[in-house]
Amino acid sequence: LTEAVLPIMDEFLEVETCVECSARTLMNISEVFYFAQKAVLHPSEPLYSAEEKQLKPECVAALSRVFKVCDYDKNGALSDRELNDFQCRCFNAPLMPNALEEVKETVKRNLEGGVTDQGLTLNGFLYLHLVFIQRGRHETTWTVLRRFGYDLSLQLQTDYLEPPVNVPAGCSLELSGMGVQYLRDLFHQHDVDLDGCLSTREQERMFELCPHLMWNPQDLMYSVNCSAQGYPTLDGFLSYWVIQAMKNHRLLFQFLAYNGYIHGDTDTQLTAVKVKAHNPEEQSVFHCAVVGACKPEFMHQFVNPAYPASESGQAENACRSVNVGKVPKHLLLHNTQLRGAVEPPYHAAVVLVDTRSAQSIEDALDAQEQLGSAVPVLFVNVPPQSSRADAEAAPAHSLQMKHNFLPGNAQNEQIFQALAQLALNPTTHLNNSSTSSWLAWSGKAALYVGVPLALAFAIYKYRSS
Repeated sequence: LTEAVLPIMDEFLEVETCVECSARTLMNISEVFYFAQKAVLHPSEPLYSAEEKQLKPECVAALSRVFKVCDYDKNGALSDRELNDFQCRCFNAPLMPNALEEVKETVKRNLEGGVTDQGLTLNGFLYLHLVFIQRGRHETTWTVLRRFGYDLSLQLQTDYLEPPVNVPAGCSLELSGMGVQYLRDLFHQHDVDLDGCLSTREQERMFELCPHLMWNPQDLMYSVNCSAQGYPTLDGFLSYWVIQAMKNHRLLFQFLAYNGYIHGDTDTQLTAVKVKAHNPEEQSVFHCAVVGACKPEFMHQFVNPAYPASESGQAENACRSVNVGKVPKHLLLHNTQLRGAVEPPYHAAVVLVDTRSAQSIEDALDAQEQLGSAVPVLFVNVPPQSSRADAEAAPAHSLQMKHNFLPGNAQNEQIFQALAQLALNPTTHLNNSSTSSWLAWSGKAALYVGVPLALAFAIYKYRSS
């Protein structure tokens, strides 16, 4: 039988095993099922080229990603601690010290440069899996690949990249404490020069395991805190993913998956987020609508007050951390156009008003009506938006404004602190009182009456002169 089978196996290299069996005598029946199951669950064809006796490029790419994910200090080698963490993650058991030394000694003896003083190199890691496959231990390599999200075609599985999550109406998705800590550690891993921000090269290294950059570097300065060169700081980096958790959680999940996110025994990214109801006392992110005049300047000053805003740059959202009391919260501003129902549910709103403009005041009063009593409003006076504004003709209004916004003014921080406090304690604002609708009505009445009176007074002065 051996003489008959060997030529077939030599001609057809994809044939991995031949077993002599008999259904009549029950010879090797269990072996047949074992090897059949192994061929289906742990096939060698996607991993190994029998003709070239080498790992296939797709397998090399997948194992290289696994190696880089496990190389926490990014020094190009797996230390004993990193190898043990890898072993525990994949096989739920640590390597015994003598077994670890045997592995490294085997690689060192058979592959030059496979082991250095820093640990097992990428070439050494790939060589180990080549040996496993050549010795018929395909299941070892497949266990590793499946643990890191790969399917039989060596593609990352959809449910690994984007695990399903249900966000009920009236709720929002936020980063959990575990998610924040993982992203914080990831930032520090890639901030090689320790300058507190991610340079272009450091960003490229961070997204090396991803199919593409997961942000537009030119847009970051308008939405999160950045350095003078436009590089995201730690706060800016975390704030960007706070925005994505709200807007595009699939992108967040993909980023975590490509970088091998894990917490304990759970490989799913769902432990990195939490679903929160609309309750400011429990939420770590406050959603605030920005309505009215000069919104781009206001939002830019919020995240990057030290740098002038560009006329061409405008963000839908801006986010950074603020201290509410002694508790850090993320304040997420939404560039909002009010049209009917207010979505998503906001914790507060800031209405920017040019008090020298009758139209701006009318728009502010309309905004107050549309936001309703459920959303507390902070009115802020902004610089005149038109060079034709006339201080003497400023229309009367009933809007309560305690803050003035001026680009580049350090006192603008008081506005953002007041907005965060308003989001946390909405009942402190008049908008939640029963007088809010009366104020809106009286404000419009004053507007409609005040403008004609101002014009009449100006005509009277002209004639009397």
